Amino acid sequence: MSTHHRELPRSVERYLATKVADRAALVDSVFAAHATVHDEGRTYVGTDAIRQWATDLAQQFTITSTLDQLVQDGDQVIAHFTYTGDFPGSPAQRSSHFTVERVERGEQGEQRLITTLDIRE
Repeated sequence: MSTHHRELPRSVERYLATKVADRAALVDSVFAAHATVHDEGRTYVGTDAIRQWATDLAQQFTITSTLDQLVQDGDQVIAHFTYTGDFPGSPAQRSSHFTVERVERGEQGEQRLITTLDIRE
């Protein structure tokens, strides 16, 4: 396993660098059209559902994330965060498990996009 940030897929790098409140705006550029997000017992399939999940989260709470650890193994990336904000249970530690695959994007060519994001306690 590696913790080299420069090896990160660009899609994961962009997701991690974006504030929680701003993530809905980048869904189409970092997630595959068929991507799935699992968070707090719910599953969101496709970029429309993922964008709505990100929008709802940003509207419900003010959340700040601090990246504590990053582990990469091929197309699997695990990011460990501490989240603080005005949500029940703050602060909370979670891990985001990303799976990335090569996806053809028409004129944009082949890109490594997030196909699964599983957020765990």
